[in-house]
Amino acid sequence: MVKVPLADILYIESLKDYIRVFTPEKNVTAYQRISYMEEKLPKEKFIRVHRSFIINLDKVDAYST
Repeated sequence: MVKVPLADILYIESLKDYIRVFTPEKNVTAYQRISYMEEKLPKEKFIRVHRSFIINLDKVDAYST
């Protein structure tokens, strides 16, 4: 078990039945579906931008359409 504070998460990538959580210091891989993580993360802080990625809105500096 690895505890990752929500404020440290940059983004989460889906790898089929696994996810990879990216932080500034390390990457953590876990056996978990991205849909489960999407339900558990606070909606005001995290958004699913692709079927394979959830990003931390606090870490976004800019975007374009």
